[in-house]
Amino acid sequence: VEPVYEAVVEVYAANATTDTYRFVFYKDGQLITSGITVPDLWCQSTAGSPSDIIGATGSRVSLTEIGTTERWFYSATSGGTDEQLDDGELADCEVRFTHGGAVRTDVFSAFRSGGMIYVGGIGGSGGGGGRSF
Repeated sequence: VEPVYEAVVEVYAANATTDTYRFVFYKDGQLITSGITVPDLWCQSTAGSPSDIIGATGSRVSLTEIGTTERWFYSATSGGTDEQLDDGELADCEVRFTHGGAVRTDVFSAFRSGGMIYVGGIGGSGGGGGRSF
């Protein structure tokens, strides 16, 4: 039986110019506490013609580990790259990480409304997951 991997994401509006994406990864329902390498993220707005808002299909952004906890984050800003979700904007996102010698992929959606960011799983190899703040 193949192991089941899952990424759980929390996304929150840290302030007026930053959205923070935080990730933890699970294998068969157990928190992975070692061995995660090269996690990255890509998000695409679904409004109108889809456009990359975080990273790009061939050029994803790297996640940063919080200490040595195997917990990871990315801060999306509204600066020159304007990665922040606008009010009413929906994005489909993909997070990848390597564990056990193989690349694992999970997908989720993020939606901003009234200063809150809502997250939901949309499928993928790990099922997605998350919650809003």
